Amino acid sequence: MKRAQFIRIAAAATAVLALPAFYYYSRKNTCRNPLLRPTALACFCDEQTIRKIGEDYISAKPVISDEKRTFEEKILKGYNGFSSQETDDIRISNWIEDKIRRDFIDGRTVVVDGWVLSETEACQCALLSLN
Repeated sequence: MKRAQFIRIAAAATAVLALPAFYYYSRKNTCRNPLLRPTALACFCDEQTIRKIGEDYISAKPVISDEKRTFEEKILKGYNGFSSQETDDIRISNWIEDKIRRDFIDGRTVVVDGWVLSETEACQCALLSLN
């Protein structure tokens, strides 16, 4: 194999591997934030539908002065050890999923636009719609 041909193949292979990674990390992705990602609901709905559910949930609630902060506090209520570090995203996500399960077990559910959601999921949808 000639050196020029090797360099072309190596450059093409690098581009093939690097472009998807570049696209993934460079695009604005709000769904990486566990507060904005209702994981179970995201299996059934696209982001636009989740935003619509959040808007409907907000419109059904009385006006709150600082809605974003209120929804964040509701989602994280009872969570000890909150940190803004990215390494905590997995821990926060797991804790939120457990909280959603407890909401369903304890009957803390709401019906929004025909969807039966836990209160935590509804707050996540609302927070996503506000972002």
